[in-house]
Amino acid sequence: KGIEMSKTSTGTWLCVSSLLAVGLVSVARAETSASDALADVVAIGPLEFVDTNSVTVLGRSYHVQDTSGLESGQKVAVHGDLQNDGSVSNAWAESIGAYVPGSDHVYETGVVTSVNETFGRLSIGESNVDYTAAMSEDGATVPGKGEIVAVAGIQPEAGGIVLGTTT
Repeated sequence: KGIEMSKTSTGTWLCVSSLLAVGLVSVARAETSASDALADVVAIGPLEFVDTNSVTVLGRSYHVQDTSGLESGQKVAVHGDLQNDGSVSNAWAESIGAYVPGSDHVYETGVVTSVNETFGRLSIGESNVDYTAAMSEDGATVPGKGEIVAVAGIQPEAGGIVLGTTT
């Protein structure tokens, strides 16, 4: 017996696998670009809050057109176009199964809004990340405020800090 997945889910799982291998990566901003869009999957994690036109994943809210079939506590992938200013346009969310805190991997990309080098913490909007484990990676540097980063790791406690991992 095999596992059947829809085309959308299969694409998401392939993307998730690729993204989770990223760890913590600082992405240089494109100074000149025909499009400001930088990403497709912008977050993967527990659905903390769902409303008529918005979802909250890893502490960050996304405006979406359709939330039918989504329930708090599910693991979701948020797709959209990440802009250089950190906003996300054309966002939509899909359920990708049950979420187990501390076990399931999470992912987020966005603009660093604050950095605390003393404690090895950064924020992407309202999402908080401990990046100390990622610093053991060869060539790792501390992300700066305003930089675009991709973070993969785990979130041991619902609504808590994301522990960034390395590749």
